[in-house]
Amino acid sequence: MTWPIHLDRSVLIRKRIQSSKAEVLKILSDGESYLSLQPYVKEMSRNTSNPQVYRVTEQVPAPLGLWTYQNSFSITFVPAEDDEGQGMNMTGVFDMSFFCPKFKSSIRVKETEEPGTVEIVEKTEMQPFCLMGVRVCGHESVCRSTALALENLVPILTSASAELPYAVYSRR
Repeated sequence: MTWPIHLDRSVLIRKRIQSSKAEVLKILSDGESYLSLQPYVKEMSRNTSNPQVYRVTEQVPAPLGLWTYQNSFSITFVPAEDDEGQGMNMTGVFDMSFFCPKFKSSIRVKETEEPGTVEIVEKTEMQPFCLMGVRVCGHESVCRSTALALENLVPILTSASAELPYAVYSRR
């Protein structure tokens, strides 16, 4: 019997928040705004020749929070719409490709039957090295914190001007 060294893993998060579809899409449609919601992003830069591609460096806590390690990847954002709603598809490639060669993620927003409430759905699929499975569990907390950050940012966006400074989104 042969053991696989890269396992297929996925995370699915659904969250309802008080907002409109347009307000949430305003955040999701900008890669920089979306990435700055991620709790571990240390720095990011947009590719000047392809504005849909970003270079991201994370400072990720190791299991039990005993230390942190730096992780870098390239990610491509593409607008998308399907049965789950409207939003973005993302594909990424890690620098440390042996530990997790690639990932793909989608985030969608759609109106619900409740007025003033939308549902955010985030799906992430990755193939981590078998000993990095804890990273997949950790990604669930990243997805949840993204949804929470969206929920907290929407009131700021609706009360502020149409063009917000990057600092509103930044965690640095």
